[in-house]
Amino acid sequence: MAKQTLSLFSSIAIFLALLNLATSQDSLSFSFNNFEQEAEKNLILQGDAHIDPNVLQLTRTDSQEISVGRALYLAQVHLSDKSTNRLANLQIQFSFSLKSRGSSHPADGLAVFLAPADTTIPPGSNGGLLGLFEPDNALNASANKVIAVEFDTFFDRSSNSWDPSYTHIGIDVNSIKSAKTVRWDRRDDQILNVLVTYTASSRTLAVSANYPDGKKYELSHEVDLAKELSEYVRVGFSAATGQQFQSHTLHSWSFTSVLLNTVTMENEYLVFTRGIEK
Repeated sequence: MAKQTLSLFSSIAIFLALLNLATSQDSLSFSFNNFEQEAEKNLILQGDAHIDPNVLQLTRTDSQEISVGRALYLAQVHLSDKSTNRLANLQIQFSFSLKSRGSSHPADGLAVFLAPADTTIPPGSNGGLLGLFEPDNALNASANKVIAVEFDTFFDRSSNSWDPSYTHIGIDVNSIKSAKTVRWDRRDDQILNVLVTYTASSRTLAVSANYPDGKKYELSHEVDLAKELSEYVRVGFSAATGQQFQSHTLHSWSFTSVLLNTVTMENEYLVFTRGIEK
């Protein structure tokens, strides 16, 4: 019994030590269960993005053509520390809906993205460029610094030659041409719940999205965010329309990033376990 009690206290001690170490590292966490007017003080709204009662509208809602809007969290994300080879784990959860309001070809889509802290809406980035890329550089990965997960509802290859011929979820690495895609069924005025994670140890960006009836979509891609982006970035959402219309409504958004020194954590674990063994 005494041995079991010691084991329990040992486990608690190790857990608390690791937790304390984790929380001492650079991290960021926030949550919007809805978007009241108070939320605006923590956001950078660009273009047509605006807060309606309890929701965040990324584009215009009055059926006007050509609209671009973005919303960025005010605080920066410490994504990596290149001097120590540290890289953050990320978790982004959000829910959104799209509404065509009678448009026969609703377009164009939205994206959650990471970009340099001083990022602004690129000129000419309406329509299929989703408010993320300039037309001249949209396919030139060396000219861009943006990682995004896009939810693309327009696939006319005569104008958007980079897209697959279906509505899709895509992972974009410095280019509007997705590195990985999965077919996705756009549903008008239905909420899609999304989880995006980045696991630093495996360099894996993973996406899981589901509708309330259980229909699920998943994809993942290996990408080294430390190589593709600067050490400090901002996280946000972007959406755009062109000649066609749809509204892009964000209902909730939570985010967590933790920049952990895994080597130090391993050493702390060994110190505690060896001390307990004695």
